[in-house]
Amino acid sequence: MVEECTGCLGCIDICKVGALDVETMEDGFIYPKIDKDKCVECGKCISVCSFKNPIKKLYPQDTYIAISSDVTNTINSTSGGIFWELANAIISNGGYVCGCVLDQELNPVHIISNKIEDIVSMQGSKYIQSDMSTISVSYTHLRAHETCADL
Repeated sequence: MVEECTGCLGCIDICKVGALDVETMEDGFIYPKIDKDKCVECGKCISVCSFKNPIKKLYPQDTYIAISSDVTNTINSTSGGIFWELANAIISNGGYVCGCVLDQELNPVHIISNKIEDIVSMQGSKYIQSDMSTISVSYTHLRAHETCADL
């Protein structure tokens, strides 16, 4: 299972019976582990798996390049500052962005936010695997309640 896993943990998010848990492997990366006694073989975990359901790539694809005209953004970002520009535009227009931040224990986790101040924490590469196990639940909650107050 590990050789065909990105560690996105979408399968854990979608499992309603708690048959999947996180396991840290010898390589230091986290992967899902199936508890066969709890699994009801509903197939939901497979339905969200990018290895089991690869995205069909259409060619040719358009490619774009951009860089922020704000020097501070380019210095604080690894994307040439474009993440800041796009996230700021989305939030300023009432939207939400998802990105990786370091939590209080300096663990990388993904969050969904509509706060400009969170963009600063999302900027820059973290260079370690992020825990994305709550993103699907957070997104579903956001869609149902149209608020991130409880995320």
